[in-house]
Amino acid sequence: MKRVVLLFFFLAYSHLGLSKNVVDIFTQLPAKYVLNLNVSEREQLLETYYNVTIKTEESNRHPSGEISITLIDIKNGYMKISANYGDAGLEICYWNREKTEKLIAINHYGYATSKFTIAISFLLYQDKSDFTELQSTEIIPYADISKHLNKNKMTSDEQKLARQLELYKQENIVLELPRFGKRIKATYGIDNSDNWRTRLLEHDSVELGWDQLNLVIQK
Repeated sequence: MKRVVLLFFFLAYSHLGLSKNVVDIFTQLPAKYVLNLNVSEREQLLETYYNVTIKTEESNRHPSGEISITLIDIKNGYMKISANYGDAGLEICYWNREKTEKLIAINHYGYATSKFTIAISFLLYQDKSDFTELQSTEIIPYADISKHLNKNKMTSDEQKLARQLELYKQENIVLELPRFGKRIKATYGIDNSDNWRTRLLEHDSVELGWDQLNLVIQK
């Protein structure tokens, strides 16, 4: 009962516009950003999370359906949703820019033989206004990420092979939103079914931080 009351207050405050946390954002985002879920479906997912999922230790939680919320961290402004019984999902986080402005990120990811980013969206939200989508291709420095990850990591022959196989394409860069801290982590995806590809793509991660509305590599 306590969880139901807590959920009621989250949703009531969201509709009144009196607070903006990650749950409020989740309930108010346009459907295209959250797996085309309507508001009623989102509220049902929240109810299940607060009545069932939250009772299980975080490390032991598993997807409970085709779509389910696996983590809500109000304090750190982070949320994770599982789709296709764990084969895909999305994560949501935000950064406070000004008193009434938030920069929101929604990262859709999937799993094949490794994790990969399907699409990432960035939106600005100001109190009592609509969400404004930003151009993610202009925000994320894909070329700089590849250059940094490849630096001193491969032989010249490996670099030549990687270019021939188009492994530097932005589709191969995996992004991970921060639950703790403010930086986004970028790595190359790793396909463990191919030894040469694993060898070429297994690199250290690089962290990205905000400079106005652009992400830059953090040294």
